[in-house]
Amino acid sequence: MIKSSYTGSRDAAGVSGKGEPLMRKYRIGICCRDMQYAANLSLALGRESGGALEAVIFSSPETVSAYLAVQDLDLLLSEWPDKTAETLSVVNLTDRAEDTGIYMYQSVREITQEILYRVESRVVSSQPSGSIAVFSPIGRSGKTTLARALAAGDTGGGKLYIGYEDYSDRPVHSDLLYRVKQRIPGILEAAETEIVTEEDIRMLFMSGMYPDKVDVQSEDLKWFSDQLLQQGKYHTLVYDVGCGRIGDPEVLSAFDQIYIPVLEDEGSRRKLETFRTMLKESGQEQLRSRMKMVKVSEVLEGQSCLNTVR
Repeated sequence: MIKSSYTGSRDAAGVSGKGEPLMRKYRIGICCRDMQYAANLSLALGRESGGALEAVIFSSPETVSAYLAVQDLDLLLSEWPDKTAETLSVVNLTDRAEDTGIYMYQSVREITQEILYRVESRVVSSQPSGSIAVFSPIGRSGKTTLARALAAGDTGGGKLYIGYEDYSDRPVHSDLLYRVKQRIPGILEAAETEIVTEEDIRMLFMSGMYPDKVDVQSEDLKWFSDQLLQQGKYHTLVYDVGCGRIGDPEVLSAFDQIYIPVLEDEGSRRKLETFRTMLKESGQEQLRSRMKMVKVSEVLEGQSCLNTVR
């Protein structure tokens, strides 16, 4: 077992030299007969991912088991996928392009993208709180369904769904966005008068027209969330954010967590990769540490209301 020497630019506080949060790091295992290939791949993954992937290499399933007794892995690439603990997410590492899994001899960039997609959409359970955005660059991904699922199941009324979509199919004659932007006193009272309950979900619909949202920035939404949370009545705010804000990802910095519904088709994966590139180019790549990829189909199947990345 060998650990990659690539560590990126992490400092003791877990932030970059500019004081910004670093992207989430994942520990990847590579179990392979060809140890030279595994060593080269581990270093290449570290470089290609900008330090997001930290690789540990193994020569056999037995060495993986010994490692897992004291450490953990986010994902394992293995030539022996059937000889590993069931609790670990394992992907077949193959030298045949036609096999399922990850083909060893494709480009490092393709392998890196495949690994990041798998670890970011892997399923575990969690219970979110604070201000949450449900947002996706992928159309018809179940965004609203997920937002409502996250806001449901709380008989105590501590969760609130906030409709913040570009356009609404219901008439919304609200001046809340104006009140938020202007910091007008009495915002809590004004919001409470517009909250409705549908199917046991408490809901607040902001303006249903996209032009009303253009001038609202992240600091405005954060202020509004803080007002709602600090009064103690709510512990979880779930914003259903319209995809029209994709051109202004900075607004997503207003939220503690960002849930992104994903689909597994190639077109959706390309859109997600384009979104990641846009975050980097706009200087908002640090937001990835707050993002959780979610398979909404598993929510609908009732396996868990919150199937998200670790």
